[in-house]
Amino acid sequence: AKETVCFGVLGNEKGIFIEQAQGLHTFHFVLSPGKSFELHCSAPGKAIMAYLPNTVRDRYLSHMRFERYNSHTITDRNVYLKELENVRKLGYALDNEEEMTGVICIGAAILDYTGYPCGAIWMLGPKDRLSKEVMQTSAKAIVQVAKQISKELGYSLTSKMNK
Repeated sequence: AKETVCFGVLGNEKGIFIEQAQGLHTFHFVLSPGKSFELHCSAPGKAIMAYLPNTVRDRYLSHMRFERYNSHTITDRNVYLKELENVRKLGYALDNEEEMTGVICIGAAILDYTGYPCGAIWMLGPKDRLSKEVMQTSAKAIVQVAKQISKELGYSLTSKMNK
């Protein structure tokens, strides 16, 4: 889809943006390494939170203020927990204009050899370039790449089942 793709990890209370491959469009997003991202309204935040062990997730939840950025932002803990369940079912997370109006992100967690979400990759772009079809194709691609990276880190379905 030629959009910007990013990688980030969990920090103490928020996510931390690490690196990006800039999009090929004339207009694309550029993020600064070290910038934090919210866990309640970002695709990488939701992707990572969805796969955290409950005790760790609860610690992050206890710090979350669910700040409202616009009418799309999830501001309720129970709605958020349902969203995380959905992320686990789909294998990817969406930020559907929840932080920035007009901007959509699609993210997937990267799991280490123990099945712990050590980071996430995500794609971001303006809503007008991301039709339903482009979003579905992009989501599949992001999930595939996340699975490949996870596999290279030693993750396998059996490592998750042995926990």
